[in-house]
Amino acid sequence: MNGNSDLLRPPGPETGRAAPTAWLVSCTLPREHDHLVGRRPETEDAAASMATVWGEGSSGPSVIAVTGPPGVGKTAFAVHLAHRQRGRFPDGQWFTTSDDHADTAGAGDVELTGGPPTTTASPVDRMLAELLLSSGLAPEHLPDTRAARSALLRARLTDRQVLIIIDAAGTAHHLAALLPGAGRSAVIITSRSNLSGLAMRHDVHTITLGPIPPPAAVELLERMLGRSADGPSTAELIELAELCDHLPLALRIVGAQLRGRAPQFRDSFLARLRSDHLLARVSTDPADGAVSLEATLHSSYTALSDTTRRLFRLMALLPGGGFTVETAAVLLESAQLQAAGALDELTRLHLATESDCGAIELPELFRQFAAHRSTEVDTAADRRAALDRLTRWYLTPAADIRLRSPAEIRRHRTTILALIHPDGAPPSSPLPVDLAEVACRIFSGHGHDIDWRAAASHGLRAARELSDHRWLVFSAALTAAERVLKLGPIAVPVDRHTLAVSAPAGGSERRVLADERDVASVDELTGDLHHALERATTIDDADRTARRDEYEPDNLTRIGRILIGLDRLADGQAFHHRALRAARRNHNLYAGAGVHLDLAIAYLLSHRFAEAEQHAETARALFSSLGDDLGHARATVALGDTYRAARRLEAAERLHESALRRGRRLDNARVVVEASIGLALTYRYLDDRGRALVHGTESALLAGNTGLRLLEGKALGVLAVNNLFARRPRRSKELIDQALSVHEETGHELEKSCVLRWLPAVDEAVDASPHPGVSAIGK
Repeated sequence: MNGNSDLLRPPGPETGRAAPTAWLVSCTLPREHDHLVGRRPETEDAAASMATVWGEGSSGPSVIAVTGPPGVGKTAFAVHLAHRQRGRFPDGQWFTTSDDHADTAGAGDVELTGGPPTTTASPVDRMLAELLLSSGLAPEHLPDTRAARSALLRARLTDRQVLIIIDAAGTAHHLAALLPGAGRSAVIITSRSNLSGLAMRHDVHTITLGPIPPPAAVELLERMLGRSADGPSTAELIELAELCDHLPLALRIVGAQLRGRAPQFRDSFLARLRSDHLLARVSTDPADGAVSLEATLHSSYTALSDTTRRLFRLMALLPGGGFTVETAAVLLESAQLQAAGALDELTRLHLATESDCGAIELPELFRQFAAHRSTEVDTAADRRAALDRLTRWYLTPAADIRLRSPAEIRRHRTTILALIHPDGAPPSSPLPVDLAEVACRIFSGHGHDIDWRAAASHGLRAARELSDHRWLVFSAALTAAERVLKLGPIAVPVDRHTLAVSAPAGGSERRVLADERDVASVDELTGDLHHALERATTIDDADRTARRDEYEPDNLTRIGRILIGLDRLADGQAFHHRALRAARRNHNLYAGAGVHLDLAIAYLLSHRFAEAEQHAETARALFSSLGDDLGHARATVALGDTYRAARRLEAAERLHESALRRGRRLDNARVVVEASIGLALTYRYLDDRGRALVHGTESALLAGNTGLRLLEGKALGVLAVNNLFARRPRRSKELIDQALSVHEETGHELEKSCVLRWLPAVDEAVDASPHPGVSAIGK
């Protein structure tokens, strides 16, 4: 019995109660979560720290502090660790929590005060009582004072081997009363604070938990949802994990809501999650007794000081923004010392994180919570004044000097872009236009070509809304940018008017990647989709490793387009939605417009016409506001395709004709081919076989002559079916064979499957036809 037989005495015959000195070996640990993933390094680290209590020269009990943001799974981790280490602590394994609403296993309904019932005990007094009761102490022998209870606990733990979890510890101030003084026990403390005060006075091993790695988040969802043929795809799981900020609590809530539901529910649920109200979707119904992420965040929020709460709310007004002591002081209208204290409190309580470049940022779900609080607490005038103060600071000489450093540009880039056009709200003064000019100069001087274009596009829209003549300057610069060196789908600006910019900076690696982006973009239209996917993924990995966040929207939507071409529609849509959120984080209007266009095409292929129309209309409006005729023409084609699919044929014809005229004026083969294919299909439905053949022939010839192989395959397939309807089955068969040959070469599985669906009808028509057809294309 490990020397404890004398302490496991039966109840005394006189009273039926255990004697005060009896020891009870008990385990009050909660049940372990079934799906704890992604914590192996932290578990091994904690186990190694706990093992030190058995080593020679041990200084006493092991104390491990597990800290991290709300919803990160601190309690689940502590319980998992405790269950793994139970065998090392034969004298007991106890759990207590400072959360008054939690289940305090081990105390039951026993009165926790030493005398008659009084007012509710403080959390520390209550936890001391729970621990003493877990050790076998009779309730009537509980001391009345905190000091006496603490001393008795230390005495009873001396030379014992007990594992204790102290959950949800608020501050370090009273924790010392709960710690054993000697012996080979171990204590695991969970707290949202980093407990720096406790570490100053005691030997504490701190483990800080962050969101779990993306692969682990996907694994967690897979375990909760199971694997089935109609379950979510890997890309959809990746997107779900990203929407949840990889927070275990949010992932568990989402998994519980999706488990056992039909695919139709999952699709609608995912669509709601993609809205701007993620936090509401990953919070639970209070009536079911489950933990709510919003309630968890509220608890952390109320623990902040008034100044820090205000800074938290104001930071949330700039999605994706990164903040420094200087910018925080400007938002607060305070001294930098006070702002530094507020930022420190946010990071100490894990409501904000420090990025690799040193900027303080808010995780998206936390930002949404703070933004909602701002609408409740701060007036619109207060919010506008704070943003104007920060905009003016960026226009000062002090900010200009600071932003000459590439490192400082990385810290401030998204904040500057958000200020130029905050949250899509119309500007109330010329300040955003002034800042756009400054931003273009800053970004151009350091080769931030994508950020330059984003700043110029925001400046263009703001100037137009204010009827500020500078919109002409922005428009001219953006037009000139289309004629110079291209970085993938994004043009690199040249010196123009007051928006002087230079070629991309960053050395040979960036120039190599620029070439790779060019090749990846060409591969999409002319090459093998499988090779294109490999190249696009490699580029995305390289940009993520180098933290080139500005390229994320284009990388993700490129991958999405390729996946759709490979007939992986759900995966492609998931990547497009990830790209859309990345475009919003980076405040990149061009990327956002392009993603809306790609989503319109993706939803059209999934026969979700209402969503396709919505995204096409959004893309047209954005491209129009940016003065991008080419983008507007392609969005017009997509909208026409949506109308045709919904059998609104006259409207589809007008849109395709408009896009065709614009494509010819712009001398852009891609737009001409896409619009001609649209007209060929529209006239087929209108039973105008002559014009259907004319536009089908034009699209196939132009795509072939310009090397647009993916579009050539599609055009040949459309022309083949139009020949079938024109009662030319043998010519239709020849064209289908050509289309299949192109699709085999390019790997365009989606269009290949469309062609194959028509093949039986064509073969049947050929068999029934007594006359051989001509072989010249379009004849």
